[in-house]
Amino acid sequence: HGLNPFQLERRIGEIETRIHTLEAELAQLTEDLATAGAQGDGRRARALGDAYHEKEAALSAAMEEWALLVE
Repeated sequence: HGLNPFQLERRIGEIETRIHTLEAELAQLTEDLATAGAQGDGRRARALGDAYHEKEAALSAAMEEWALLVE
């Protein structure tokens, strides 16, 4: 990774914060999707689904980077 110990610790902290943020955003999107589905709002549900998949991909990437750094 080419980071000194201080940089490594800082980067791990940044990634952990990003992971927590993405997890919270995914939880909110899940609730919003359920609401849109219950209201029969298909257009909003599709948009929320797209946003969910984008956040899910970002979370996966962040978790992969975190795993590499903490090895």
